Amino acid sequence: RMVDVRQYEPDPTIQQLEREAYRVLDPLKETQLGVIPAVFHPLSSRGSRSEHSSMASYLGSVLRAATRHILNIPCDAFIVKGGNIRGGKLYPRDQQMTLEVLLSELSDTDMYVVEVPGSILRVGLRETWHQPGTGWFQYDDQVEIDDDGYVVAVDGQPLDVNRTYHIATLLDFFRARDGPTIGNYFKKKHHPDKIPKHGGGYPMHDLLLEHFASNKYHGLIRACDEDHDGHVSEKEFALLDLNGDGHWDKEEVKMALSRHLGLKTHVDEDRFVEYVLQVPSRRRRHMKDNIPNYHHLLLPSSADKIAFSDLLRRDDDHPTVIENEVVVETNMLNEEEAGSEAKGDEAASCAQPIVNAVETHTTDTS
Repeated sequence: RMVDVRQYEPDPTIQQLEREAYRVLDPLKETQLGVIPAVFHPLSSRGSRSEHSSMASYLGSVLRAATRHILNIPCDAFIVKGGNIRGGKLYPRDQQMTLEVLLSELSDTDMYVVEVPGSILRVGLRETWHQPGTGWFQYDDQVEIDDDGYVVAVDGQPLDVNRTYHIATLLDFFRARDGPTIGNYFKKKHHPDKIPKHGGGYPMHDLLLEHFASNKYHGLIRACDEDHDGHVSEKEFALLDLNGDGHWDKEEVKMALSRHLGLKTHVDEDRFVEYVLQVPSRRRRHMKDNIPNYHHLLLPSSADKIAFSDLLRRDDDHPTVIENEVVVETNMLNEEEAGSEAKGDEAASCAQPIVNAVETHTTDTS
């Protein structure tokens, strides 16, 4: 017999035990990474194996931007099988991107960028939608599908069946049993050696955290630029240097994220703040180091403070010029990602090694 338990008053002791059990998640819930644009609401990862998921669309859009902005490599779309979107949750209307959302929705696995012909993309997604399953293809916000399930646009532009697209995805993308057109293209027609090897991709958690941190770093720089001249003077730098020691430290950056950018932070969670502090050193390593494996680029930086001389720069003559290569998350559909031109005819291997992928350039989106 089914009993409707809503007719009973909650037991205060059980409620308290529940609160204590979930308290361990508070630092993750209260560490905000970014703002989720209204276009992705209602935000849900329910049914990701049987219907299009707005959470998958949002995460795919951010990963597409991060691939361009952080890795500086071409990326036309993010397409992933639905079993990789794991939260199974309908989020409240005011939900923002937090560390908890990131960790609960995506496993910390590697992402790869592969070349796929437009003719294969056109039909390759719809054939996974006949029945629920882990192979149900999800896609980002700039992929468009017609009423018959065919892909008709990628990166917001009409699909060209004769063009080769750069697709960010995971290793199960190549599984033929639930995606035969794509799987067989790689395994039979395009040779198995074009399928990337495990361990040679880009760790998604690290890539996303670095992307969000870069946005917030530039947000803090803009907050300091009181005269809006595109430069940060030592006097302006001191606005966030509350203890006057000539550096921005963890507590100062955490306070600035809250005061100036309106982000929630938690006193016991420093992971994201550490990423913000490491933006200058990480970014320079991405641009100058000739390292063939992306995992080495993401070794933790030793930076735990930012000095005035550390600010990202366009050139050596102007060490405090603000780089306007920031993704404005509240307007994702307008594609303000840096490096968004880096696509199309640029050469990229099927599973692009980082040594060939990183190009030093700065895009001004202002």
